[in-house]
Amino acid sequence: MSNYRNTCLLITNHRVIILEQTHWWHQTVQPISYQQIHDVTYSREGAAENIFNFGNLHLRIMTGNIIIKDIRQPKVWQETIINLKNFYTTTPMEQWDKGMLLDAVKKIQDKLGGEVLQRLLK
Repeated sequence: MSNYRNTCLLITNHRVIILEQTHWWHQTVQPISYQQIHDVTYSREGAAENIFNFGNLHLRIMTGNIIIKDIRQPKVWQETIINLKNFYTTTPMEQWDKGMLLDAVKKIQDKLGGEVLQRLLK
């Protein structure tokens, strides 16, 4: 099991990428394809985590478990990863039309907010 702090979580149409900054000069990049993800859960413990809506995101993958600690809106990240995993693993990308792509972007924008989406697109 891995525990991640000082972490950036990137979600693409092919994979989840975890960027971990463990030291000033040391960064680890861990790409995880949607096919490798078996389950995504989250936990919030205590009053502070529930009031301020942060907690831990748990990814169960083929090689073990990954816990991303102290992430904001863990339920949103969980739902987003599950929805994208289901979408991208059941429909081959070659069969997507413009409407499907726009729907995927709209879902991401609804979950993460327009400002976050704009920052990701820059």
